[in-house]
Amino acid sequence: MEAGMNWKQIAAATGEPFPGFIWAYRFRGDGIAERLNPEAIESVLQAGDGWVWLHLNLANVRALDWLQSAAPIPDEARTLFLQVDEHQTLQVTDDGVIFGIFSDLKQEFNEKSTEDIAKLRFCVTENFMVSARRAPLKAVEETRRLIEDGRRFPSAVTLLEAIVLRFCDGVAKVARGLSTSLDRIEDRVVLADEGDERVAIGPLRRTALRIHRQLQHLAILFHDFAEENDTALPEDTRLAAARIERRLSALDNDMRDIHERARVVSDEVASKLAQQANRNLSVLSLLTALFVPPTLMTGVWGMNITNLPFKDADNGLWAVLGICLTSTVLVFAVWKFLTRR
Repeated sequence: MEAGMNWKQIAAATGEPFPGFIWAYRFRGDGIAERLNPEAIESVLQAGDGWVWLHLNLANVRALDWLQSAAPIPDEARTLFLQVDEHQTLQVTDDGVIFGIFSDLKQEFNEKSTEDIAKLRFCVTENFMVSARRAPLKAVEETRRLIEDGRRFPSAVTLLEAIVLRFCDGVAKVARGLSTSLDRIEDRVVLADEGDERVAIGPLRRTALRIHRQLQHLAILFHDFAEENDTALPEDTRLAAARIERRLSALDNDMRDIHERARVVSDEVASKLAQQANRNLSVLSLLTALFVPPTLMTGVWGMNITNLPFKDADNGLWAVLGICLTSTVLVFAVWKFLTRR
């Protein structure tokens, strides 16, 4: 695709009305939204009546062609959409255009969310917000449903805040599920139920740690965004960033607590397993010690040499068995005496 191509030229070249189109909404001044067909997006933007949210599917490589050649966004934001790197970021240009990459929970096609993390790329200008993803996202879909239910979004910033807060709600639900699972594991550990709880704790700790890293980084991004641009940002944008930062920090604390609890339970399970292994080793050592004297004696009497005691005695077998049994009893008595001290 050539740079500078307009929307109609892109559509003609790709054979699609709008490559990678998922949905688009126009928001009037009162925040009420209406759905847009792909063909109407350009004319609505040119009319300047309200603002537009366009959501794209980056799994369609032709969407990248449109972003590279025709999207009405700054070059810094264009680079962010096209790059492979998916580290979270939040930036603002000198003209007040906000763009970045946020985390969200993946959503399966059966509309069930997962604990897996995917990324949302976005750019917000004065009258236009474009977002894109490679996999369905839970918070984005829930925000779309809010729009369909009549929720008003007077600006793109309020919409962006809603998406992040929906992500926080999803993470809070995941945290409750992890905490419930951890409660059950703790109960089994305290009751000393049989079973290797490490199998259950491992994935739980990994999930908590993975989400904690995303929350921590995102909270830092919003904190720095509000602090470093306090004079350049509108008041409502700065307040929204502060609200989001507080919510993310609270969730991050919860996730860190869950991870720490899981670590403590994991250490407890490891300790119990070590104790069990020590008990098994102690029993094995005792059995070995008990059988050493009889084994030695039977070896001596089995050498078939002269001058062995009881070799020619009528009750020699029973005498040797008695000696073996006596030696075993003596070893056991010594072991009991030593372990009692």
